[in-house]
Amino acid sequence: MDMNIDSDIKQPLLDVDKNSQSQSNGVKCKTHLSKEYQWILDNHREVDYSKNEERIKNFTFKFEKAERKVDIVQIIMLIHRDLILVEYYYDGNRNTRQFDFINFQTLELKKTICQNKSDYRSRIFHKVFNDVDYLFYQVDQFVYLMKLEDSIEQREAEQHLIEFEFDGCYPFVYAYIIDEFNIMITYNDYTFIFKIDGTSLDQINQSNQKNFQIRDMFKNSKTFETIDLFQNITDEVEDLIEIDTINKRIYYRDHQLKAQVNHFNYQTNISAYYNIVPLQKQKQQLRIKDFDRMIKNYFIYNQDQKKIILDLTTGITKEGQEDMFNFNNSLVHLLNSDEIFYNENFNEVTKREYQPIEHDLVNDISSQDIIMKNDDYYIYLNGNRKVKWDDFKQKSEFKFNKSSTFCIMYNQFNETQYIFDQATESQIVYFDIQNQKFDSIDLVEEECLTIYPVKAMLNELQGYLLVKYYNQIRIFSLKNKKLIKEIPNTIDENSVFIKNNYIQINSKIAGTTIFFFKNQVVDKIITINRALEFENLNLYESYQRDFNQQTFLIYKGTDKDDESEMYSMTLNSFEELFNEEYLNQVIFPAFHFDNAYKVIINSSNVQLYMEGQQEMTGHFLTDITDQLIKEYREVSQMSNEVIIRELQLSIDKYLKFVAGFGNVFGIFQNNLIVLQSITKQLSVRETQSLPILICQNRISGESPLDFSINNNQQKIINLILSIILKYQNNILFNQLVDKNVCDLIKQQIDLQEYFKSKLPIYEILHQSFPSQHHDDSELIEGINLDKPLQINEKYNEIFSGKLEESIDCNDPVVSIEYYLINLPVTIRTNQQMLMNVLSESEKSEYFEDLIIQSIIKFKWNTYTKSFYQNRFFIYLIFMASFIFDIFYSAYAYQNTFETKDGEQQHVNQEPNMQVKVLTKIICSIVLFYFLIYELRQIRVQKLEYFADGWNYFDFSHILAYAAFCVLEFTVQNQESLILIKILVIILSFMKLFFFLRIYDGFSFLVQMMAGVFKDLKYFMMFFLIIILQFGMIFLVLFKAQEIPEYNGVNKLAYFLMAFRISSGDFYLDEYQNQGEVLVIISWIIWLIAVMTLNIVFMNFIIAVISESYDRVMQKLVAESYKVKSHMIVEREKLFDQSDLESLEYFPPYIVVRRPLNSEEIEGGLWQGFIKEINTNITTATVLSKTEIIQNLQCVQNQNQQNRQQLDVLIEQNQSQSQITSNEGFDEKFTKMIKQQLDQAFENSDFNSMKTEVNGLNTKVLRIQDDIEFIKSSLTQILQKQNQ
Repeated sequence: MDMNIDSDIKQPLLDVDKNSQSQSNGVKCKTHLSKEYQWILDNHREVDYSKNEERIKNFTFKFEKAERKVDIVQIIMLIHRDLILVEYYYDGNRNTRQFDFINFQTLELKKTICQNKSDYRSRIFHKVFNDVDYLFYQVDQFVYLMKLEDSIEQREAEQHLIEFEFDGCYPFVYAYIIDEFNIMITYNDYTFIFKIDGTSLDQINQSNQKNFQIRDMFKNSKTFETIDLFQNITDEVEDLIEIDTINKRIYYRDHQLKAQVNHFNYQTNISAYYNIVPLQKQKQQLRIKDFDRMIKNYFIYNQDQKKIILDLTTGITKEGQEDMFNFNNSLVHLLNSDEIFYNENFNEVTKREYQPIEHDLVNDISSQDIIMKNDDYYIYLNGNRKVKWDDFKQKSEFKFNKSSTFCIMYNQFNETQYIFDQATESQIVYFDIQNQKFDSIDLVEEECLTIYPVKAMLNELQGYLLVKYYNQIRIFSLKNKKLIKEIPNTIDENSVFIKNNYIQINSKIAGTTIFFFKNQVVDKIITINRALEFENLNLYESYQRDFNQQTFLIYKGTDKDDESEMYSMTLNSFEELFNEEYLNQVIFPAFHFDNAYKVIINSSNVQLYMEGQQEMTGHFLTDITDQLIKEYREVSQMSNEVIIRELQLSIDKYLKFVAGFGNVFGIFQNNLIVLQSITKQLSVRETQSLPILICQNRISGESPLDFSINNNQQKIINLILSIILKYQNNILFNQLVDKNVCDLIKQQIDLQEYFKSKLPIYEILHQSFPSQHHDDSELIEGINLDKPLQINEKYNEIFSGKLEESIDCNDPVVSIEYYLINLPVTIRTNQQMLMNVLSESEKSEYFEDLIIQSIIKFKWNTYTKSFYQNRFFIYLIFMASFIFDIFYSAYAYQNTFETKDGEQQHVNQEPNMQVKVLTKIICSIVLFYFLIYELRQIRVQKLEYFADGWNYFDFSHILAYAAFCVLEFTVQNQESLILIKILVIILSFMKLFFFLRIYDGFSFLVQMMAGVFKDLKYFMMFFLIIILQFGMIFLVLFKAQEIPEYNGVNKLAYFLMAFRISSGDFYLDEYQNQGEVLVIISWIIWLIAVMTLNIVFMNFIIAVISESYDRVMQKLVAESYKVKSHMIVEREKLFDQSDLESLEYFPPYIVVRRPLNSEEIEGGLWQGFIKEINTNITTATVLSKTEIIQNLQCVQNQNQQNRQQLDVLIEQNQSQSQITSNEGFDEKFTKMIKQQLDQAFENSDFNSMKTEVNGLNTKVLRIQDDIEFIKSSLTQILQKQNQ
């Protein structure tokens, strides 16, 4: 019997290629996969079809002859014969051909044949028919057919089987064996079919050679199905070498490098994994009437009145005993021993009656014992011993309701470590052999007690218990003590594979289901839909010896009874779907999006579902061919006009996912014109009908968004973001944007639409989150989740003990809304980067969004505000001591006059030195604390420390106070001491202003002051230039005369005079002393100076300050959040590694609880006139929306009434139709319905309702026009303010 099982043919020529692939696997790309899934990239490689060498494998085949020029005509690969046949000629002589037979493994020459007198355009043809190799070759006008063995065994050419004679020597183009009686030959561009009369091809030999003349002539035909498949790779058909149907490979010669042989596998991963092959005996397909039975992995069938035993594992067959008694005895041997089948004396050994091994009964199990097997009563140990379980389990303290509910249980390393027993319906008890103790798993819910468990596995690392029963498989969670999944089927229809972090269950009913575990819970479920069902075939038998071992399945046809054909399938772990040699690794797209909980793989697509959702979230189109891969490569090389024309004709095929390209957006990720054209085409398509458009081109590759961000292509970034927001607006796809949020902010991309979408935020509407509560406080809490939708079960964990519960039922309640911020990479992975880019951003719009505000609030409340408050309180100690010191020193040094005997005497009062020293010590200790902090900042930030202006004030303050302390005790010059005091006072209050930013009430004032000085910098420079101008004019006019009022600063007197003019303080005493001409000029210049400096410039300053104030007030909340972001950045820079890894400080997800429609929340973004406009727009919109909803509800109610009346009329007419005859019924019925409907519409207010709806449409249009006008006005106002 012949079976198509895995080929044993070795291919050493490909070893180098495989090694190079394994080396490339060592270079790991940055991927989003968590550590639980890293084994996928460690053990498997995703093919990059954008590289031709990824699909095409090659090896160098050097063919040369010593000192002669050789031209190769063709190479024929005879894989099943382990041969390579090379046809060639010497020195340009095409009519004389040489044929070399070369060993495929060793490349040694086995035989050379010379052929003369053939057309130079002809070639030899090799065909296989009924497992016999045939060769067609030409000599003159004759074509001969002979067996390959005859050629190799050096028989004469006259020993051919068939001779075909043609009229003239023309090119021999093609030959094909149709069946045992018909042969097709293409000769001189004509196709001939020769029919063998009487004798089949198998029966022809040298003794009964056949000679043929032309019988029939058909049209020219040179295209065959396999060649079409070959043309998907290359257009050079003449380079085809061999189609290996066993290994599903096509071999061909490289068109450019003739010495290189290429091959590719034309089978897909799914078809290869679920490869079903016919069972054969004597070269004919085996039928159900020949089937006898199946025992374990042994398939037994009848052949020529004999029993044939086939080992499905190895494909080895043996004849069974002729005597039925002996045959049955041999089956008993096979049931109890596998080694006996490979015994050379199998039939002799199995004639003897099987003698079971005697086991000694023992009472205990030690930690060194090994469990061999179990039956209904006993546990069998090594050393031919056994333990009766019912007696042994009495040693435990647990209660057992029934017997025979035990089996062997494996550990995570597939070792027999435990004995499993389902003691009660809610308790599982197991005995740990290594630790010599009983333990239990108490289930939350009671499960039906199944009597006969077969085997079990306890994986404490992944957190599950798997139990295989005779009629089902159950998986329990060790973490929450609940049943995860129950899969029905008999034991013969299930198989289990347990590796890494997954459980794979193959079931006739459920197909192939793979459960992936992460943090001891099910993280992902992949289902290969109806994988084990085939059209017109039924699963007949199935066998898996143990977990993780091959599963053998036997199928039979459904259309016939005893004549139904039988087929077999060998099934292994789903990891075979990662095989890179086959086309289309559909398993990789299942891991592209981490938050996909359920994945369904079909032959044409991969569907993604979120946890707890029945509606599909998105899907990949994965039905690809080599022709499509070829077109993906070629289309990117075309001009834009040709590309757009091609996409308009057939864009659907470019929406399919091809690894290395992605889809059409991946192909043209650098072509804005084509992307815009694609966007227009997709805009008219339904969103639900489109596959996933934006994704990574490979699991470790980049998406079009990644590419455009890395290349700073802002227009393409905006376009791709709009595609994601329109077609992939779901939290599942946020990982595409999440990892790039910081880069998008850095490039100043407008993210308002993104932050308002469903991608970065999830509104929690689960029933466990109450929508109304007595406590209206706003809470922002961090939480660690594996998947965002797990938040639905975490209410108590998050808010337990943090909300005030009302005792009185009459207390008012408020509506509460909950949100989950879905930015795990931005918050958790890029811990410090988000605040850095926000603090550096000039776009205040980022700080107006709920998401950014919530993140800043969380960071502020968690670790920033308390940090700065503590430092502020410490600084207040310095301020109190310093202020006391200043006042005490000032009043202590004050000069006093005492009267003695009527005379006044001058007395200097010296301050108390102890008080002065004490205040200095207190202040110095505080400043030393801040000095350490500043030094830590310098060590961490290095040169970045000097980029912040506040740091200069901080360090200068410390240095200035140190100088003040030294000078006060060492220098007698009071003037220098006064100057240093003034400097310290200024710097002390500057630091006080810094700390005041902690409080929202002061924050915007400090920010406004800083903004005012920033806005006035150019104006002040120009103002000083004007002061300098008028000061020099006055200096010349008054001839630098000294003014007593400016004694001490006489050099600057006239510049101060000009400044006093600008402030409205006029000095006019010296004007009257001028000459007649100069006095006129002086007054004219004075008037000009007053107009310029006092009226114009002072009003300019007021205007600039007012504008700065308005701008700060308009974005009051945004500015306060920006200030907080600066302080958060400074705080985070001092974090060590443990702080950065802390889940308390940097949780992957943030939950926001806030009262619905809070005025404080809604009203904080805009202030002043803009706030009033915004409020009016919002109010008008709400009123209009309410009115529209009410009117539409009236329309719907009226339509519902009309529909009910119509249903009543139909029922009445149906009842009348049973009484009246059918004659003329249709006409009467139509007339009656029309009358009733007219009456119903006349009785209703339909016409008025229609008028009302039309009026409503007009109102809506007017409202839209008003809103557009207000929007444009606001835009103009904001643009003017920004200018």
